[in-house]
Amino acid sequence: MAGNVSGIEWSDLTPYQKHLVTFVLPASSTETWNADEVQTFLQNYGTRSGIYHSVGMLYRNEGADRENAQHVMRDLLKLQHDVPGEKLHGMWRTGVGKDREDQNWREFVGTGFIVAREYFGDALAPDLVRDIDAALVRAAEGAAQRDVSAGYTNIALMSAFLLDYVGHTASKPAFQELGKKKAKAIHDLFFQYKTFTEFNSPTYYGVNLMGLGMWRELAKSAELREWGQEIESTFWHHIAQFYHADMKNMSGPYARGYGMDMTEYVALVGICIAMGFDGPEDAPLPNTRERAFEWAYAPLFAVLNVQPPQDLLAEFKTFSGSREMLHHITYRKQLFQAQAVLESDWMMGAATGMRRRWDQHCPGTVHWKLGDEMGWLLVHGENAAEAKIEGRNLQIFATESDAEHPLRILIHVPNADLKQITENTWTLPGMTFNVQTVLPAPEVIRKTEKRFGDVIEIAFPMPDTVDEHMPVLVLSPVKTE
Repeated sequence: MAGNVSGIEWSDLTPYQKHLVTFVLPASSTETWNADEVQTFLQNYGTRSGIYHSVGMLYRNEGADRENAQHVMRDLLKLQHDVPGEKLHGMWRTGVGKDREDQNWREFVGTGFIVAREYFGDALAPDLVRDIDAALVRAAEGAAQRDVSAGYTNIALMSAFLLDYVGHTASKPAFQELGKKKAKAIHDLFFQYKTFTEFNSPTYYGVNLMGLGMWRELAKSAELREWGQEIESTFWHHIAQFYHADMKNMSGPYARGYGMDMTEYVALVGICIAMGFDGPEDAPLPNTRERAFEWAYAPLFAVLNVQPPQDLLAEFKTFSGSREMLHHITYRKQLFQAQAVLESDWMMGAATGMRRRWDQHCPGTVHWKLGDEMGWLLVHGENAAEAKIEGRNLQIFATESDAEHPLRILIHVPNADLKQITENTWTLPGMTFNVQTVLPAPEVIRKTEKRFGDVIEIAFPMPDTVDEHMPVLVLSPVKTE
């Protein structure tokens, strides 16, 4: 490496770690990209993945990698909003020719530039380093104005790091103090219940680990480095509790979820876990380049040494035994409860208290093994449904009635027969659910969901009134061969 700090050299990575980093990088070449090729690259990948891929090319350093990475970085710097005092100030556009005006891109892109500067700064042209430093000041100005709360975990972790870093390097002590204040709030909130508000998210847990890696390795304040190590160690133990190694998946519930099977979609925590493995056999990852923007994080995970601690690695390779868990989490100054049951060949999760109407919210989940495949069931959270585990039963509650948003249960399992989904029993390959409900008869159809693929949807219409304290649906899972 050639920068202000030393890290794991490319030559020290295992072959599988190198594979994870280069999986979606452009093929190494001795040809330097022209302006049109740089623009095409950014159009294909966007600004966040653009800077992360640039880190990957700086790291790999084959052929014209470092020249091309710098061309990309120069064009990325042109895509930052420079409007002091306005909401957009310091943000990067999300893409070339398009912009969702997402304030989180300050942190996503800005911290990527910091990693590039700190690890590979000596390989960058002096004028590029100067322009990066100026861009980071603008990003910190915007981040300070926004002042994201500690409960917005993944962005708060990066924002605290960005402010601490720029406050030190640009001699702006107010930024550094704000960064430390935010970091302390994140630390205290985490250790209240030893978990994060964005609870059990297979995607955002990966961003959290990346942010903590930045604290550990690159923070300018000793407090952030110490807090980062302290949180990271405890956080990995929490992840190990909810991870089922034999099923290669995190048990639910998920406060934010983009999929239900980590072997079918790229979950960032799956890449983090895989960084500790010697090969793909045990890795909770699909063998696909789809959703490339998630794969783009791998270079940062590698350079920051984000992987399971050695003393926990066995937990991520072999299921260590049945367990039940109960966690409390703060959400918008309120408490909610998360439960999980993990058995050798199935697992179940439930959350109550969030009452969140969101398609990313997954308050009730069941996963089960089916030979070399897996089935799953999801209680969709878009109608603010809640779930609770009583014994081995999944109780589902309706917190409000809304005729436009039925209670939706999604099921994915190979070779399911819709005729086997009856009023009192859902007989599925590998799992039978005994059903009790006070709701009218559901509509049962096959459909394709954007986040979850091909599923069976069981949609229960909602009555005019509901008793939020009584379950409207109880599912009793019985594992079968």
